[in-house]
Amino acid sequence: MFLFALPDHAKPLVAPVGCPFVMHYCMRRLLNAVNKKIIRSYQSSAMALSRFEYVKQFEHEDKLLSNCWIVVRIDGKGFHRFCNVHKFDKPNDPDALQLMNMAGMTVMQEFNEIAVAFGQSDEYSFVFRRDASIYQRRRDKLVSYVASLFTSAYMFHWDRIFHSRSLVIRYPPSFDARAVLYPTDDNLRDYLSWRQADVHVNNLYNTTFWNLVASVQHQLQQRTDYVPKGNHSVTEDRQCVREK
Repeated sequence: MFLFALPDHAKPLVAPVGCPFVMHYCMRRLLNAVNKKIIRSYQSSAMALSRFEYVKQFEHEDKLLSNCWIVVRIDGKGFHRFCNVHKFDKPNDPDALQLMNMAGMTVMQEFNEIAVAFGQSDEYSFVFRRDASIYQRRRDKLVSYVASLFTSAYMFHWDRIFHSRSLVIRYPPSFDARAVLYPTDDNLRDYLSWRQADVHVNNLYNTTFWNLVASVQHQLQQRTDYVPKGNHSVTEDRQCVREK
């Protein structure tokens, strides 16, 4: 039990004299509630100034440099396995890409200081304006919030996107994030060009590769339909495809 004195600005209120019984009773209830809030707020502020408060000195705020474009890029962790487990279409699953866009839109709606966002595959880049002052430009705060919001939005919109396919999520996805500063407009343009070039190369490779896989599987299926029993050539062909 603690004994303490209230400061002058937090003195308990006193009920007016001469009120009718009902009004007097109601006023007493109201004044008691107000007094409890005043006591509780004063008590919490007094206890915050304890001998343990020195641990705050170990915290370090890494603030991002002013007058620079801030790019927060999130990237899916282990999404190759995630796509296989959930049987996403190869090379591009329209529903999976739409889910990424929904998560990206949620982040943009939350932060009005984002100038543009660029997404591809399992990553998204959010470009904050040069004069952005969100969280006083604290790196840890900004990166952690963008990553957590994107991840939660990805989970939130899952059922909405995959409802028609009755696709149940098997395990929760995760995304890492980093913040990179670009001091000039040319640097930012080159960054976006770099990500676009990555999209172009990956799509050329993935589209070609998975079309070849689909073509080989189709040919094997046709041979299976016409080859008589006892012929092992089809089995050998399938083994070669798996090894490749």
